[in-house]
Amino acid sequence: MSVVGSMKVIKFVQSVNKKQILAFLFTFALVLRIITILVMGQQQNLYENGEIALHLIQGRGFVYSYFPPVTQLQPTCIMAPFYPFFLATFFLLFGVNQTALLAVQLIQVIIGSLTIFPIYYLSRMFFSQRTAVISCMLFAVYPDFLYSVASFHQIVFTTFLIPILIFFTYDLQKKPTHRKAGACGALYGFSLLVEPVIISVFSLMSLWIVISWIRRKSFNAFSSKSLPKSSLKRKVMAISILVVFCGLVILPWEVRCLMVYEGNFVFIKGSGFNLWRGNNAKYTETGIPPWYPSEMVVNTGLTKEGEIERMFYDSARSYISSHILETLFNSLRKMVDFWWFPKILPEQSPPLRRALYAPLLLLAIGALFYERRRIKELMPLLVPFLGFTLLYSITFVLPRYRVPIQPLLFILSAYGLVLILEALKGRFHLKSGKYTNVIRKVDQTDFSRCIG
Repeated sequence: MSVVGSMKVIKFVQSVNKKQILAFLFTFALVLRIITILVMGQQQNLYENGEIALHLIQGRGFVYSYFPPVTQLQPTCIMAPFYPFFLATFFLLFGVNQTALLAVQLIQVIIGSLTIFPIYYLSRMFFSQRTAVISCMLFAVYPDFLYSVASFHQIVFTTFLIPILIFFTYDLQKKPTHRKAGACGALYGFSLLVEPVIISVFSLMSLWIVISWIRRKSFNAFSSKSLPKSSLKRKVMAISILVVFCGLVILPWEVRCLMVYEGNFVFIKGSGFNLWRGNNAKYTETGIPPWYPSEMVVNTGLTKEGEIERMFYDSARSYISSHILETLFNSLRKMVDFWWFPKILPEQSPPLRRALYAPLLLLAIGALFYERRRIKELMPLLVPFLGFTLLYSITFVLPRYRVPIQPLLFILSAYGLVLILEALKGRFHLKSGKYTNVIRKVDQTDFSRCIG
C-alpha cells in the first residue's frame, strides 16, 4: 500500500466514532483468536499448571513434584496459584476432557481480545488516536498473542493485566485518593497471584510514584477530602494504602508458602532455582545441561521443595559473590537476549518470528529516540520494560518472557510508524532546532481527556 493510501486509511479510521473503532478492533481480534483455536485445537501441553489443577480436583491439594529425581508429590509454591485454580474450575465443571479445554481457550480468547481496550487507551493517552488504532491492529494480528490464547498458560492474563496496571497507576499518580490507592494495590496483589514477575513492575512503579510526588512543586492534585492535609502525610498515606492492599491480597498465599517451606525461606514460583539457572558454573548462552539440576539434588540428598529451593539459592549467591565480573557480563548479555532472542530453545525463535519482530523493535527504538525529551512523561510505559529486563538479567531468559510487555513495545512501534508516515507526507518539520509535530498528543495534565 502506498504512503498516500495508508494515510487515507488512517484518516478514515479517525473519522469514525471512537466506540465504532473499538468495536471493530475488538471484533477483529476476537475473530482471529477464534480461528486460531480452531486451527490449533486442544492438544497443547498443560505443563505444571495443568498437573497441579488435576491434583486439585482429585483432592490431593496444591501439590507437585518439580525437582527430579524427587517423584513424591508434596505441597508446592513453585507455580503461582491463579492459573492452576482457573484450570481446575473448568475441570470440575466439564470434566477433564476436550470440552473443558475448549472452554478455557474461549475464556482466553475473550481476555486476549479485551486487551485491545487498555492498549487503545494507553496509546491515546500518551500519543494519538492514530497510534492507538495501529498499536491495536499490531496486537490483534501478531502471532505471539494469537498463540497465547490457544496455549494453556497464564501469559494471556499477564498480558491483559500489565497495561491495566499502568493505566490505574498513572491515574493514581495524577490524582491520588484512598479509594484509588486501595483499588490499585488490590489489582497489583491479584496480578502477583497470576504472575509473580509483576513484583518488578510493582516495586518500580511505587518508586516512580514517590519520586514524581517528591519532584512536584505543589500538591494541588491531591484530593483534600480523602487524603490528609499535610503534604508528607498525603504521600505516605497514599503509598501505604497501595502497599497494604497489595500485601493483604497476597497474604494468604505468602502464609501458605511460609508453612510449606517450614519457615526456611519463602520464594514464589521457583525464584531460588531460577536464580541458580542463570548463575552457576555450567551456565552458557544456550542454558545449562539438562542433567545438571538433577545431579545437584541427588548430591545433596534433599527431598523437600523448600530445602531444594534454598540450596539452589545459596549456590547461586555463592557463585555470584565469587564471580562478580562474569555475572555482570552475563547480566548485560541477558538484557540483550531479553529484547532480542536468546540462544536457549532456538526452535522457539525461528527466522520468521525474528523477521516479524525486528522492524517493530527498530520502530520502537526510533520513536523513543524521537520523544527523548518526553522520557519523564513516558515513564509509566517504560517502567515495565526496566522491571522485566532487570529481573530476567539476574536469572535467565527464554523467548516467551518478553511477550507480556510486547504490547507496550508495539505502542511505541505504532507511534514510530505514524511518525514515518507523517514525515513522508510532509506533516512535520524542524523549526529553530526544535521538533514541531502536528500529531495530536493528549494533554496529560487532564486525565479525564484520556478516557473521554
